[in-house]
Amino acid sequence: MKIILSRKGFDSANGGIVSPIFEDGTMVSFPIPSDDEDTYDSLYYNGIPYSKILHDLRYKGGNHCHVDPDLDLSRRAKKIDGWFPAFGQRDAAASYLKNLGVAPGDIFLFFGNFHFVECKNGEYKYSRECGDFYREKDIALLILDVMMPKMNGWEVCREVRENSKVPIIMLTAKSDESDELMGFDLGVDEYISKPFSPKILVARVEAILRRTNQIGDSSQIKKAGLIVLDKTAHEVTIDGKSVELSFKEFELLEYFMDNQGIALSRERILNSVWNYDYFGDARTIDTHVKKLRSKLGKQGEYIKTVWGMGYKFEVEA
Repeated sequence: MKIILSRKGFDSANGGIVSPIFEDGTMVSFPIPSDDEDTYDSLYYNGIPYSKILHDLRYKGGNHCHVDPDLDLSRRAKKIDGWFPAFGQRDAAASYLKNLGVAPGDIFLFFGNFHFVECKNGEYKYSRECGDFYREKDIALLILDVMMPKMNGWEVCREVRENSKVPIIMLTAKSDESDELMGFDLGVDEYISKPFSPKILVARVEAILRRTNQIGDSSQIKKAGLIVLDKTAHEVTIDGKSVELSFKEFELLEYFMDNQGIALSRERILNSVWNYDYFGDARTIDTHVKKLRSKLGKQGEYIKTVWGMGYKFEVEA
């Protein structure tokens, strides 16, 4: 399996703007402005011409654009003569992908600049509210970049965490320990510094998706004192009251509960909860334990510090 990174998005040097994520969860990558014969009038979202949406979003450019062939032919109001999409591209782009050995089953990761859009009184506007989107849509994982216009990755992460526990992978060119610890403090589950190998990113994504799609059974209910952890529902309760944990905090608590009474080194916890090839500082554990203890309240005392080594989860009789 190959992974192909492809930049998508209308926000380019050609005069575009931030691409929209609509209220139904649809992400639209507007074609970039060009002198081609295609126009925004001929492209539609839910029966609304792109030109109308672009006008509402304060696009100042022309009406002509360059349309990349797309596997979803329904996005075109008028098909291009002789258009036979190959991996979503044609001509030189298709040949390039073929030369790379790209085939069905490979993964495309599209990156670009997108933002939430809402429609009020028939007019589309960018919105800073994303809570309903994350509460109602079936999103398995988010990959955020720290360096983004309008809202940076930290701001997006903070807003998402107000409404959702969806796993978050943060990409950043910054390698300062303080930045990494801030990310974990905000609820980031994985942190990858640029430059990075696409294989590492794919491994992170696959590992998180494996852990979040396990089939539940009776063994998925774990108990320790007043704490009850339900893997199937991905819920934690204390004395019947729900406790909101991030994805990584949930995994950390589960690991502690599975290893009650055992002194665990920071390195062992990193290897088990963050995967064996995690290239992070072991002090990442301290940040997560601090937050986990705080959220567990009195039961946070179950997590005991083993000085010079790590931690031990123990329920006192």
